[in-house]
Amino acid sequence: MSSGSYISANDQRLHFGLGDATDAGTAEIHWPSGVKQTVKLPAVDRIYTITEGAGITGALCEGKPCAVEGAATRPAK
Repeated sequence: MSSGSYISANDQRLHFGLGDATDAGTAEIHWPSGVKQTVKLPAVDRIYTITEGAGITGALCEGKPCAVEGAATRPAK
């Protein structure tokens, strides 16, 4: 994947538009290692950092670190 052009870069984060939804639901992640992980996303309008095997390990709210309330990860199947 290209990271951009001379003196620029493209954002490597995944972005999901939820429209008017008030519940972010869950994300099912298929990691390159072959592990499948389901993560409950606790809120909308957040940028989450999700770590393989650990679930949500960080969140940004309006560009600043914020608490991750109710984050839960189900074991891989």
